[in-house]
Amino acid sequence: MKGADNDCDGSADNSCSTAIEISAPSHDPVDSPAEASACARLGELTTSMNPHDYTNLPSYMKILEGSSTGLASASDFAADYVDFSIRCGSNYSVAPGNYTASTIPWPTLPSTSSGGAGRIRGYINIGCGDELNYTFGLIGNDSVALYIEGQEIMKNNWSDGQWKKFRYVSFPGPGLYAVEAQWSTNLSCEIDPLEVVWSPGFVAGYDNYDTMCASSSCLYGTGVVIPGFTILDFNNLVQSSDGSATSCDQCSTSADCASGETCNSAGICE
Repeated sequence: MKGADNDCDGSADNSCSTAIEISAPSHDPVDSPAEASACARLGELTTSMNPHDYTNLPSYMKILEGSSTGLASASDFAADYVDFSIRCGSNYSVAPGNYTASTIPWPTLPSTSSGGAGRIRGYINIGCGDELNYTFGLIGNDSVALYIEGQEIMKNNWSDGQWKKFRYVSFPGPGLYAVEAQWSTNLSCEIDPLEVVWSPGFVAGYDNYDTMCASSSCLYGTGVVIPGFTILDFNNLVQSSDGSATSCDQCSTSADCASGETCNSAGICE
């Protein structure tokens, strides 16, 4: 396995082949960020396509960002964990994913019953001396997708019965790497989670592991932590290029941001 970059020369101290090689980071790493979290935008829609098909995710994202009509209401907030679950009426304790202790509930929004969309953005902060190879897992329903530095890592959707996927991912060196998770849901409260998990190194048996789950049965089912994996969280997440806090306004260009702010490479105004 590729190890840590202990001498900070931009490459690991030993090498091996990897499944997915990430491009250069957007920025240098931040040693002590003032705000360690990502930015989430979750919204309910007045109209929706089939949420079970990840080919519809781009359309959901356009509605969520307001470039297409159909957004009823949305909530923008700092997220300590890339771990979300749907409300169940007034009950927010339901957590259909694997990591129930960290799950962030769906926000209180005017219910439309038509569907919901979510997009989580930020930077993965890989510091000097940190591991450069990881096994990433994406857990979710109805459809979810994960991107790092604009590169597609993996997608899941109900239509092909795959709720859990894993990939080996290698970073070229320390730095801030733009990350984005996308989510479409029909707001089914006991079924639809979004979780991004990871583990240092290349975990044996998880290379291009396309599914641990069908729609009716899962290995490591609801509430069961997957051995060796943790949620991608505040320990390695920042919102801005210098690690400072933002208002968590997501953007496509700097024209979407308030006066004096710019749209960073993660798609957040700073």
